[in-house]
Amino acid sequence: MPPAQPIARLRRWSRGVLARRPVARRLVVLALPALLVVAADLWMRAPRVAAFPAKYFGSYGAAILESAILWGALLAAASARRGLVRWIAAGIFVALATISLGTQLYFYRQYSTYLNLDATLFGTNMADSVFGQLSADGAHFLASVAPPLLIALTLVWLGRKLVRT
Repeated sequence: MPPAQPIARLRRWSRGVLARRPVARRLVVLALPALLVVAADLWMRAPRVAAFPAKYFGSYGAAILESAILWGALLAAASARRGLVRWIAAGIFVALATISLGTQLYFYRQYSTYLNLDATLFGTNMADSVFGQLSADGAHFLASVAPPLLIALTLVWLGRKLVRT
C-alpha cells in the first residue's frame, strides 16, 4: 500500500500543474515573438503586403512559420526551469531579437525598404555605409533597437513564468 501514496501524490500534483499551465497558454506565449514580428510588419507596410501577388503569400506564410519555429524554440529553451542552457538561450534570444528586429525597424524607417540582398547591393561598401549612418544617426538607431530589446526581455520573463519547460 505505501507505493500507492507517492503515485497518488504525483497524480494530484500533475493535475494541478496542468490546470495552472494549460498547453494553449504555453503555445500562445511561444508564438508571441512571431506574431509580434508579423504585427510590426503589417503595421509598417500593410498596403504593400496586401498587394502581394498570390504566389508570394505562400512564401510569406512559410516565412512566418519558420519564424515561429525559430523564435518559439529559442524562447522555449530560455524558459527552462534551471540550468546554464536557459541563460545561453535567453541571451541568444534577446540579442537576435534586438539586433534583427531593431535593425529592420531602423532601416525601414530610414529608407522605406527592408535590409535585404537588393538593399545591400544598392550600397557599394555596406560596412562603411552602416558605420557612417550609425555615427551620424546613432540616437535614432538606439530608439529603434530599444523596443525590441524590452519586448524580448519581457517575453523571456513571460516564458519563464508561464511556459516553464
